[in-house]
Amino acid sequence: MSTLHVPNDRDIVLVDDDELEIKLFARFMTLSLLNNALQSFTTGEEFLSFMNEVDQEKRPVPAIAMIDVRMPVMNGFEVVQAVRANPSFSEIPMVVMFSNSDAPVDEQKARDAGADAYIVKPQGFQGYLQILNMLATGQEIEGDSPVTYFK
Repeated sequence: MSTLHVPNDRDIVLVDDDELEIKLFARFMTLSLLNNALQSFTTGEEFLSFMNEVDQEKRPVPAIAMIDVRMPVMNGFEVVQAVRANPSFSEIPMVVMFSNSDAPVDEQKARDAGADAYIVKPQGFQGYLQILNMLATGQEIEGDSPVTYFK
């Protein structure tokens, strides 16, 4: 996989314990080319409960899950591993997001957990907009991309 493209007929899921980060992400989505709705969860456990409902066909399958790594109780690596344990969810793109780490060890942990990509969280509006527009169009970010693809 050299890029991610999100179909606009399904929701984007964001799992992040920082509610300000969720609000910013939602705002940046409205300014991007994405037309998807956003579902957000502040814990890995909430997201796994949601995915259980997806598995029971009570909720639609999300287009993509963007998961923060640094969360209390259950970190992003553990969340991805738990989702990937269900073969029904093998096709859902899972993106692990890091607050500020581009360390190879973190990238390897994301790959080992079953993530499709690893993103260093952008520090500003333009960075978020680039990533969100890349998801909308499927076109790679030019220059120094904050995205590393595994599949």
